[in-house]
Amino acid sequence: MAIALRTIVVPVSPTVQIAKVNHAWEYHLQAGAGVVMDSDPSKEYEETANKAAGLARALDLAESAFVAH
Repeated sequence: MAIALRTIVVPVSPTVQIAKVNHAWEYHLQAGAGVVMDSDPSKEYEETANKAAGLARALDLAESAFVAH
């Protein structure tokens, strides 16, 4: 069994030609935590928020590096 704790999903239609896309990309960020019996809910929430923030920062950096403004 595997748990995806940090995931970025970029849905793209199989018929889309990437080079001709002229609209904004859509991203879905997902973050989670492994909750166990002695987990502290507030700490798990904070950990999950930090993971999501890291994913968002990675997308910001990628956009600034690869997207012409």
